[in-house]
Amino acid sequence: PHEALLTTMRTMGPPIATGAITTAVAFFAAGTTDFTGIAELGFIAGGGILLCAVAMLFVLPAVIQLVDRSGM
Repeated sequence: PHEALLTTMRTMGPPIATGAITTAVAFFAAGTTDFTGIAELGFIAGGGILLCAVAMLFVLPAVIQLVDRSGM
């Protein structure tokens, strides 16, 4: 699993990060409007996308490594 995680992060990490960043930027662009509801939606959704990307790129591989090590 260790080698599989490294290979996956090496090959799929950059495209996932690129997709998350461009999606977050698109949502943050909605935050520049004068309508308060859409602006808040843009900031919340953009921040949520970035937080999900961080969790997927850093937390999930660590959890997989820990669970596999314990034999669950």
